[in-house]
Amino acid sequence: MTGAAQVIDTNKAIKMSKNENLYDRLGVLNNARPSEIEAAFKKMSGALNPDRVRGEFKEDAREALEAVNDAYNILSEPRLRSGYDTQLNAQAKIDQRLEELDSILGGSNASIFRSAETKSGSEIIEEMRRAELKGIDPAAKVVASIELITDMLKRGVDCLFAIQPLKQAISGALGNDKDAITNSEFLKDALKSLLSYHYVCFDTSPTLEQGTKMLKFLSELKKESGLDFPENALKQLGSKVLEFVKHQLKFSLDESGERAKEVLSAITYADELGLKVSDELARDRS
Repeated sequence: MTGAAQVIDTNKAIKMSKNENLYDRLGVLNNARPSEIEAAFKKMSGALNPDRVRGEFKEDAREALEAVNDAYNILSEPRLRSGYDTQLNAQAKIDQRLEELDSILGGSNASIFRSAETKSGSEIIEEMRRAELKGIDPAAKVVASIELITDMLKRGVDCLFAIQPLKQAISGALGNDKDAITNSEFLKDALKSLLSYHYVCFDTSPTLEQGTKMLKFLSELKKESGLDFPENALKQLGSKVLEFVKHQLKFSLDESGERAKEVLSAITYADELGLKVSDELARDRS
């Protein structure tokens, strides 16, 4: 291979490595066979090998190779790939629903719910709080708020600050027609997506701090909003949270009292959410 061809291949590989979608990062389809994923990885890693890249592209190639390795480590491991596919499907449903909400909300109001990619979470919530959504279906505003929060969580935004604005939106909506809001299939789907996202997170072995933070958010959201999470989705999440807590309890026995307190906080938040972790732990001890 000539030097010029290598530069072209490297440039293309560097651009591909910046894709958020892991399949696009390797240049394969979502239904690619394991052998296709492995072949694509070898092709990409060969083009990005720092020892074969010269001059100005060397550092970019090194960073791109790390991103490609991350994608391969997930897509080549069946359990991790399955979890990632679940997250992708949930995001696709949210994107579709946001498109539907655009047509419902219309005009400048629509941009509030499509701005998650360009604005910080606090800016979005502030716009949500100030927005005049007169004449808009109250259920649509609540659903959009929950879906927007789910999207922000996926981008790593701490959404505890979003609970109060969401509570205000829900309170206003419930004042109009409580049954229409609580029985909305769109709302149920939005809450399922929110719990599905957290299920995937707990399936990837979060740290104690990360797990406690997620449980605190869900507990506060449920308590402040007054909404009921779908029972089946809660049950599925509960199984993963129980595994998480049992794993953390093993370490807390040998470490500082602060860690034990953190585990207790996680259990408390889980119980407030309705996951009945304390009951399951007591049943295991009896």
